Amino acid sequence: MAPGTLVLFLFVFEAIFVATFVLTLPRTLGQFVSVVLLTVMTFCLQQAFSSWCQNGSIKALALPFLFMQLGSALDLLFLSHASPKDLRHAHRDGTDRLLSWSAVGQIRKALVLLWNWRRIGTKWEVKTIPWSPINAKAAPSRGEFLRGRLLTFLVAYLLMDLITFMPPPDAQLITVQKQALFSRLSELSPEELISRVMLTCATGFSAFVQITLLHSAVSFAAVAIGLGKPAEYPPMFGSFLESYTLRRFWGITWQQTLRRSTTQAGHFTSQLLQLQFGTTLYSLVLLVTAFQVSAVIHIFTDVGLGVLASERGAYWFFTIQPFGIIFETAAKAIYHRHLPLKLNPVAESVLGYTWVLAFLTWSAPTWAYPIMRQVGKGDRDPMVPLSVIQWILSRS
Repeated sequence: MAPGTLVLFLFVFEAIFVATFVLTLPRTLGQFVSVVLLTVMTFCLQQAFSSWCQNGSIKALALPFLFMQLGSALDLLFLSHASPKDLRHAHRDGTDRLLSWSAVGQIRKALVLLWNWRRIGTKWEVKTIPWSPINAKAAPSRGEFLRGRLLTFLVAYLLMDLITFMPPPDAQLITVQKQALFSRLSELSPEELISRVMLTCATGFSAFVQITLLHSAVSFAAVAIGLGKPAEYPPMFGSFLESYTLRRFWGITWQQTLRRSTTQAGHFTSQLLQLQFGTTLYSLVLLVTAFQVSAVIHIFTDVGLGVLASERGAYWFFTIQPFGIIFETAAKAIYHRHLPLKLNPVAESVLGYTWVLAFLTWSAPTWAYPIMRQVGKGDRDPMVPLSVIQWILSRS
């Protein structure tokens, strides 16, 4: 499919969103039609991009972004009922100023809000980010920011190059049978357990580097040419020292680009079921729904990489996660309320880190192993345009 068709579909999507946003349509037939059209255009974009791009690694990153954009649009138009009046930004003196009311200004700010998936600098801002326009004092200066992001980009680029260059794991370590764990504990050898932990960590590290590479490039360029300020581009990831529970891993440490749209879907589902806000059942429905939405979006990572439909594991991996959180919440409640003996804080943290690693080591191969098998079938598509490692080897 020609690139022009892809651009046309993208333009139509953005035009539908902007028109609906600026006109602030109520929950009427018009808004419903807009939501349907945006959904249809997203699938058209997915098909067009898949036909145009032949690089599986890039498709695995880009296709979920298309559905994240759809989730952001549905949140703003249907769930959060955003309007041009919400386009305010905070100043250091604590006052708010309404942004430009010109047609061009509204269109530009509407599109910025659509792609501002963490809702940075708005009343819907994700709470776990280290700085934002609302808390600008915590942000680095422009010079510090540019130097830091440039260094981050270079390091991430080299790491991504190295990851692409490295050979895939031994096929015997990532078979369909070895994705399971509890059903074959008697067969599990120490060597396989070590390799399972290492492959789980390698998968997470690869995703971390990809996202960091993309974000550092975009944020550096935006601040360098004056399209944004450092406060508008906080880090994508929190501290891994916070990951002593699954809830904190997914809610603080890991990137929060899906946080707003998925939790809003959870609130909507709970309210649709007429559950009382603040109750345990309300929270459970919110949690499970949020991960279900994330699961559906991440399916397109598998689609982009060409993983067979019968082997795709993204949906099941994210479906499992809320039940791990529910289990640990119950275990913590029992520990704090009913067990007389308590561990010291350091031992509690170590136990927590061990639990998180153990749960991910159990669940991640469901998604990671099929991807590794697919990548191992042929030449790997590069994630970087120019390989520094290959250049060095060619000259040695």
